[in-house]
Amino acid sequence: MKKILAGIFVLFTFQVSAQSADTLKDYNNAIPILLNTTALYDKLSEKIIISAVQENEYYKIELFDITGISIYTDNLYSSEKKLEIPVWLKQGIYILIMRNGQNIVTRKFRVN
Repeated sequence: MKKILAGIFVLFTFQVSAQSADTLKDYNNAIPILLNTTALYDKLSEKIIISAVQENEYYKIELFDITGISIYTDNLYSSEKKLEIPVWLKQGIYILIMRNGQNIVTRKFRVN
């Protein structure tokens, strides 16, 4: 059991140290709109709403809780300037990672 928990902690530490929360990791001239990307959780509709994304693009979405456990992973297409992820979340802190080509956006948000 201790080895499994240590592995999860290392995974989480890698994700956070590779890209600090609320920043954009830019490999090749990041798309400016991604700098303004926000992630909010709507309790009433049980969705994460990601705004200010680039239209007509595919994104790989990964959601982790604060302990590094994967909550959600999917590839989504943005037909407009926002994405909605239908997922129920309990109270806590979450890390959202979005990948689009060479751009990676990491956002940290809290559910109260």
